[in-house]
Amino acid sequence: MRRFCALILCACLAGWCPVPLPAQQKPSDQGGDIPVFKTSSNLVLVSVYVRGKDGKPVENLKPEDFTILENGKQQAISVFEFQRLNEAEPKPEEKKLEIRAAPEAKPEEEATPATTSARFKDKRLLVLYVDWASMDPAQQLRAKEGAEKAVREQLGPGDLMALLSFGNSVVVDQELTDDKDLLLAALERHTPGLSPDMTQTIDDNDDSNEANAQFTADNSEFNLFSTDRRMAALEEAARHYAALPEKKALIWFTADAGASGTDNLAWLRSASNAAIRANVSIYPVDVRGLKALVPGGDASTASVRGAGMFSGQQQNTERDRFTGSQDTLVTVAEETGGKASIDTNDLGEGVKIAKRELRSYYVLGYYSTDDRRDGKYRKVDVKLSPKIAASLDYRSGYYADAEFKAMGGEGREKQLQDAMLLGDPITDLPLAVEINWFRKGGNNWFVPVAVKIPGTEIPMRKKGSTEEMTSFDFLGDVRNSKNAQVAMLRDNIKIRLRDEQTGILKTKNLLYETGFQLAPGRYTLKMLVRENETGKMGTYEKVFQVPQYGPKDLPRSSVVLTAQREAASSAAIAAATKPSKSAKGAEAHPLIVGDKRLVPSVTHVFRRSQTLSALVEVYDLQQPPTLAATLSLFDSTGKKVFESAPARPDSGRLLIETPLKSLAPGRYIAQLNMIDFGGQKFAFPRAPLTVH
Repeated sequence: MRRFCALILCACLAGWCPVPLPAQQKPSDQGGDIPVFKTSSNLVLVSVYVRGKDGKPVENLKPEDFTILENGKQQAISVFEFQRLNEAEPKPEEKKLEIRAAPEAKPEEEATPATTSARFKDKRLLVLYVDWASMDPAQQLRAKEGAEKAVREQLGPGDLMALLSFGNSVVVDQELTDDKDLLLAALERHTPGLSPDMTQTIDDNDDSNEANAQFTADNSEFNLFSTDRRMAALEEAARHYAALPEKKALIWFTADAGASGTDNLAWLRSASNAAIRANVSIYPVDVRGLKALVPGGDASTASVRGAGMFSGQQQNTERDRFTGSQDTLVTVAEETGGKASIDTNDLGEGVKIAKRELRSYYVLGYYSTDDRRDGKYRKVDVKLSPKIAASLDYRSGYYADAEFKAMGGEGREKQLQDAMLLGDPITDLPLAVEINWFRKGGNNWFVPVAVKIPGTEIPMRKKGSTEEMTSFDFLGDVRNSKNAQVAMLRDNIKIRLRDEQTGILKTKNLLYETGFQLAPGRYTLKMLVRENETGKMGTYEKVFQVPQYGPKDLPRSSVVLTAQREAASSAAIAAATKPSKSAKGAEAHPLIVGDKRLVPSVTHVFRRSQTLSALVEVYDLQQPPTLAATLSLFDSTGKKVFESAPARPDSGRLLIETPLKSLAPGRYIAQLNMIDFGGQKFAFPRAPLTVH
């Protein structure tokens, strides 16, 4: 393995619920705010479904009928409650409900814990969560109509429903209520056709007109444009109800949850585990409905270009992406105890399934005798008295909390090693990662990896503090398709604490770079980063492919998009193996062009005042080369809005630059059109980007 490391101040915009004891809350007559419960005790709650041989709930059981064990040790049952849910189907509405505006909230009043318990006693808790950001206008309309139909037809006696939505952030449109009119009024406030992805802007005070002007972006770049935000938003929606010990069903309306771009598989598992801890089962609903994949695309997409149209590659890619998106929905559902509704035009099916599966259950709770805050997985077993013939259904474990400040050097090191093995990824520290690949002679490939961290995650130096530095630990693990480790990384980088008065680094991002030597094949990269002042950790995991090109292919590297350059000899670069500045030789770093080094835009977010650079290496060309290439940009509708002048490679390297000032803010697809006329080969690699 060859490792190349750099830390750069990057300025280019490119059913378990361990919860505490209930306390007081302040409900309103419309459902009120969800209470925040606080306690120093480690109370663990679990929902247990007890079914007889006839499949019906078994009632009238007592605490002594159950036994709870944590990691094999018996625990004393301190909380015991039976939630008797209404099994009757709601009667159909005789007439359409008249939508009325929500009444003004009355002054909030103090409530006792007894009131809190009575409010949700024997109630089925349903959360309708609509991911508007994933949908086009037509899908938004279908989702709205489907949600309204579900409210009218499925909300019955004993049901409480809340409405949450996601555009740029998670918004609680209506808290838990049994009032259909309030829910319908909340849905009515959403207007299909808007583009929620671009309704927020990034604060930009830089008026420089320089084409390659650096852009100072804070972590809003991550919040707004990282594709991982959908999983992060889903996790936030599930955690919103973690304080309620009752079982909850979250019906998730979405149009696309597939992995693409900078998607982090760790966020998927983190969202699932957060839902489990919050005692939430997720029921995804694919609002795309029953969809036929038409070769070349249907009328809603632009025409297919290139060889993929004739070879079937484009159709296979589209099918893989579509099924991958549905697999994500199925995975989230199965891991949280829910069920996905896919390939159906009845969008109310998700609510029907949730109501059918969310039946009467017992809430058992105990104070764990293991008070260690080690972050480890605790296995829990629930057993029923042998005299009772019934089956049990419950979530069988949870992850304990971890306290960083209390750890010594040995404990912190163990925490890092354990975190790499956790099935519950830690995502407190936002990360964006880009993986590229360049051939380095024969069948060996150099795989550069760039990790981007918001500068706002560097803690402030407290007044009077003598501490000036903090550090970041980086752990990396690369495994092949057989799960064998083929490369690893361990590094520690020190950086100055952000000053409380000057706000140094407040609006800049950090970029850490490393790289691995790999052969062609399918790999999984797992990166773990920890900031050592606060103990925040972030995890990134992604499957990637190092290509194996055949005789009919055009051998090439990945495409790197950037708008920032720096001196190749920059002091910011700390290399384990000093890269050669020469453009020739196996040791030359692929991102060094002349005396400049290209800084990859990990999040692919750019300013209109910047110049976009697209870099790719092409291999095994004829001499003299007969390859020409152009860069095309397509908007969100598939319309081509820009095409560069033709460019030819220099020593096998193509670098196309184009100013972005003529583009409107929005999302685009960059397509590099490469045609080798002599070799009769061509390729059309694509990459998403956002212009602001």
